[in-house]
Amino acid sequence: MSTIAAPSIRITSAQVSVRNGGVAATAARMHNEDAVFTGPLPDIVAYLQNETELTRSTIVRILKDSGRLKEFFVNPQRYMDQVAAILKSELHRLLIDGKGANDRRQEHEGLPRAANP
Repeated sequence: MSTIAAPSIRITSAQVSVRNGGVAATAARMHNEDAVFTGPLPDIVAYLQNETELTRSTIVRILKDSGRLKEFFVNPQRYMDQVAAILKSELHRLLIDGKGANDRRQEHEGLPRAANP
């Protein structure tokens, strides 16, 4: 996952002149500013649970073990979207590989795997 950066706002003001030949604009001033999130934080666990159908405890463990939870406070929505995309991708990969959670649990418990049709 790429590093989450704070959203940046670019403010541009321009001088517009209307002439017979058309409209011309010249930049008068440009200003960039990083936005700082100050509102209440969204419920990341509920969001990821709705997106992935994983249990709350699994999501909490993944977030804690990632070591990147501090990036959530920089840009909460982007962080949640990227984590959801990664989790969905990994879940899809697990399904494609045929190594679902039940297969791993059965192997761990010494139970035979179900035959693939």
